[in-house]
Amino acid sequence: MMVQPDLSVVIVSYNTVDLLPACVESVLAQEAASRQIIVIDNASADETVDILRHRCYRDLELIANRENVGFARACNQGLRRCRSDLVLFLNPDTVVQPGCFAAILDYMAAHPETGLAGTAILEPDMRPHPSVEYDYPGHHYVRDELDG
Repeated sequence: MMVQPDLSVVIVSYNTVDLLPACVESVLAQEAASRQIIVIDNASADETVDILRHRCYRDLELIANRENVGFARACNQGLRRCRSDLVLFLNPDTVVQPGCFAAILDYMAAHPETGLAGTAILEPDMRPHPSVEYDYPGHHYVRDELDG
Protein backbone atom coordinates (compact mmCIF):
# COMPACT_ATOMS: atom_id res chain seq x y z
CA MET A 1 0.00 0.00 0.00
CA MET A 2 1.26 3.45 -0.91
CA VAL A 3 2.06 5.79 1.97
CA GLN A 4 -0.26 8.79 2.00
CA PRO A 5 1.32 12.25 1.96
CA ASP A 6 0.83 14.60 4.88
CA LEU A 7 -1.93 17.19 4.81
CA SER A 8 -1.87 20.61 6.49
CA VAL A 9 -5.25 22.18 7.25
CA VAL A 10 -5.49 25.97 7.61
CA ILE A 11 -8.61 27.50 9.17
CA VAL A 12 -9.07 31.26 9.53
CA SER A 13 -11.49 32.25 12.26
CA TYR A 14 -13.20 35.45 13.30
CA ASN A 15 -15.93 35.29 15.94
CA THR A 16 -16.80 31.68 15.10
CA VAL A 17 -17.05 30.17 18.59
CA ASP A 18 -20.35 28.48 17.63
CA LEU A 19 -18.92 26.94 14.44
CA LEU A 20 -15.22 26.24 14.86
CA PRO A 21 -15.34 23.33 17.35
CA ALA A 22 -17.43 21.19 14.98
CA CYS A 23 -15.02 22.02 12.14
CA VAL A 24 -11.93 21.08 14.18
CA GLU A 25 -13.57 17.90 15.47
CA SER A 26 -14.47 16.84 11.93
CA VAL A 27 -10.85 17.36 10.87
CA LEU A 28 -9.57 15.35 13.83
CA ALA A 29 -11.98 12.53 12.97
CA GLN A 30 -10.40 12.05 9.54
CA GLU A 31 -8.29 8.95 9.14
CA ALA A 32 -5.41 10.54 7.27
CA ALA A 33 -1.85 9.25 7.60
CA SER A 34 -0.87 12.45 9.37
CA ARG A 35 -2.22 15.94 9.51
CA GLN A 36 -1.38 19.34 10.85
CA ILE A 37 -4.15 21.72 11.91
CA ILE A 38 -3.45 25.44 12.02
CA VAL A 39 -6.14 27.84 13.23
CA ILE A 40 -5.54 31.55 12.79
CA ASP A 41 -7.88 33.66 14.89
CA ASN A 42 -8.28 37.21 13.63
CA ALA A 43 -8.73 38.96 17.01
CA SER A 44 -12.18 37.55 17.72
CA ALA A 45 -14.28 39.43 20.26
CA ASP A 46 -16.06 36.21 21.25
CA GLU A 47 -14.59 33.26 23.17
CA THR A 48 -13.12 31.42 20.17
CA VAL A 49 -9.53 31.44 21.42
CA ASP A 50 -10.51 30.50 24.98
CA ILE A 51 -12.61 27.57 23.77
CA LEU A 52 -9.79 26.25 21.58
CA ARG A 53 -7.30 26.48 24.43
CA HIS A 54 -9.74 24.97 26.94
CA ARG A 55 -10.54 21.95 24.78
CA CYS A 56 -6.83 21.20 24.32
CA TYR A 57 -7.29 19.83 20.82
CA ARG A 58 -4.43 17.53 19.90
CA ASP A 59 -2.49 18.38 16.77
CA LEU A 60 -3.77 21.96 16.71
CA GLU A 61 -1.55 24.99 16.35
CA LEU A 62 -3.29 28.24 17.28
CA ILE A 63 -2.18 31.64 16.05
CA ALA A 64 -4.11 34.30 17.98
CA ASN A 65 -3.70 37.61 16.18
CA ARG A 66 -3.96 40.75 18.31
CA GLU A 67 -5.69 42.54 15.45
CA ASN A 68 -7.78 41.44 12.50
CA VAL A 69 -5.27 41.23 9.66
CA GLY A 70 -7.87 40.14 7.09
CA PHE A 71 -8.65 36.77 5.56
CA ALA A 72 -5.91 36.63 2.90
CA ARG A 73 -3.10 37.68 5.24
CA ALA A 74 -4.29 35.19 7.88
CA CYS A 75 -4.29 32.44 5.22
CA ASN A 76 -0.70 33.38 4.41
CA GLN A 77 0.21 33.22 8.12
CA GLY A 78 -1.10 29.68 8.21
CA LEU A 79 0.57 28.75 4.94
CA ARG A 80 3.96 29.81 6.30
CA ARG A 81 3.51 27.33 9.20
CA CYS A 82 2.57 24.38 7.00
CA ARG A 83 4.98 21.47 7.13
CA SER A 84 3.41 19.36 4.40
CA ASP A 85 3.29 19.38 0.62
CA LEU A 86 -0.53 19.46 0.55
CA VAL A 87 -2.54 22.27 2.10
CA LEU A 88 -6.30 22.42 2.61
CA PHE A 89 -7.89 25.77 3.41
CA LEU A 90 -11.16 25.35 5.31
CA ASN A 91 -13.72 27.89 6.42
CA PRO A 92 -14.73 27.47 10.07
CA ASP A 93 -18.34 26.67 9.13
CA THR A 94 -17.16 23.52 7.33
CA VAL A 95 -17.83 20.04 8.65
CA VAL A 96 -15.60 17.59 6.79
CA GLN A 97 -17.37 14.37 5.82
CA PRO A 98 -15.81 11.00 6.71
CA GLY A 99 -13.31 9.83 4.09
CA CYS A 100 -12.76 13.29 2.63
CA PHE A 101 -9.06 13.50 3.47
CA ALA A 102 -8.41 9.97 2.24
CA ALA A 103 -10.04 10.88 -1.08
CA ILE A 104 -7.97 14.06 -1.37
CA LEU A 105 -4.73 12.27 -0.54
CA ASP A 106 -5.47 9.36 -2.89
CA TYR A 107 -6.34 11.71 -5.75
CA MET A 108 -3.27 13.89 -5.30
CA ALA A 109 -0.99 10.85 -5.06
CA ALA A 110 -2.48 9.40 -8.25
CA HIS A 111 -2.22 12.73 -10.09
CA PRO A 112 1.15 14.30 -9.21
CA GLU A 113 0.75 16.78 -12.07
CA THR A 114 -2.16 18.40 -10.20
CA GLY A 115 -1.24 21.60 -8.42
CA LEU A 116 -4.66 22.62 -7.14
CA ALA A 117 -7.81 20.69 -6.31
CA GLY A 118 -11.07 21.39 -4.56
CA THR A 119 -13.78 19.30 -2.99
CA ALA A 120 -17.53 19.23 -3.40
CA ILE A 121 -19.35 21.55 -1.03
CA LEU A 122 -22.64 20.28 0.35
CA GLU A 123 -25.41 22.03 2.23
CA PRO A 124 -26.42 20.55 5.61
CA ASP A 125 -29.20 18.63 3.83
CA MET A 126 -26.52 17.21 1.46
CA ARG A 127 -27.61 19.25 -1.59
CA PRO A 128 -24.66 20.46 -3.68
CA HIS A 129 -23.61 24.02 -2.96
CA PRO A 130 -22.01 25.88 -5.87
CA SER A 131 -18.39 26.51 -4.98
CA VAL A 132 -17.76 28.93 -7.83
CA GLU A 133 -20.18 31.52 -9.15
CA TYR A 134 -19.66 34.30 -11.64
CA ASP A 135 -21.92 37.30 -11.96
CA TYR A 136 -21.62 39.52 -14.99
CA PRO A 137 -24.15 42.13 -16.09
CA GLY A 138 -27.04 40.12 -17.51
CA HIS A 139 -25.38 36.73 -16.83
CA HIS A 140 -25.04 34.42 -13.86
CA TYR A 141 -22.96 31.24 -14.05
CA VAL A 142 -22.51 28.48 -11.51
CA ARG A 143 -19.53 26.14 -11.71
CA ASP A 144 -21.66 23.09 -12.53
CA GLU A 145 -23.13 24.98 -15.48
CA LEU A 146 -19.64 25.82 -16.74
CA ASP A 147 -18.45 22.21 -16.44
CA GLY A 148 -21.09 21.30 -19.03
